[in-house]
Amino acid sequence: MRTSRACRGASLEQVRVPIRNLLTQQRSAVAYQTFVEQLKLKTAVRISLEPPRQKIATADSPAQGPANAAIELVEFSDFQCPFCYRSFPTVKQSWRRYSGKVRFVYRNYPLPNHPNARPAAEAAQCANEQGKFWPYHDRLFADQSKLGDADLKASAAALGLDAGRFNACVDTHKYQARVEADTKAGNEAGVNGTPAFFINGRLLSGAPAVRRIQEDNRRGIGEEVERPFQGRGLAKK
Repeated sequence: MRTSRACRGASLEQVRVPIRNLLTQQRSAVAYQTFVEQLKLKTAVRISLEPPRQKIATADSPAQGPANAAIELVEFSDFQCPFCYRSFPTVKQSWRRYSGKVRFVYRNYPLPNHPNARPAAEAAQCANEQGKFWPYHDRLFADQSKLGDADLKASAAALGLDAGRFNACVDTHKYQARVEADTKAGNEAGVNGTPAFFINGRLLSGAPAVRRIQEDNRRGIGEEVERPFQGRGLAKK
């Protein structure tokens, strides 16, 4: 978030107000999205307008799925975020259901109130350096209680990574700038909490986004598969 850099090296009293404001902003956004979703469930609503879409840069980000897939699902996530943990099986299920039609891209968005999120994000990039991002990603989300420095290194060893190379990568914060660049990109795209998904450039954020993907009733990924457009990130005819 924008406050993360300002908070670095500051005292608790100096960061108390920025953190409180950030948490209030996030909770307000989630409450608003939940309220809108509840209204839609109670009332027959038909939206004719094309939802706003953005082009999210994905170069050099960990990705799986065909480069020319009909759907590009970009997630901004936080390894310590409880909502991200809950969304993890939903994303995996959608990945299986639309196998071959979805390209899933992961971008980092560690929140400042999660002290282990940024080190975990940097460590995951170190795993990516050795071609093990997705196994490492899955392992971290499988147990969010093991995100300390020793745990991050133990997970890498358990997956068969070169321990010396991985540990040096983590200890020198080799990918700190990469994680900060992801966070900046998320801020510029309107992300203010996690998880945040861009499905073909359309933003779905927070817990309501997970429910929307789960419902899959011509919503979320399902409706994108049927969109009559061509090209990368847009459904084919």
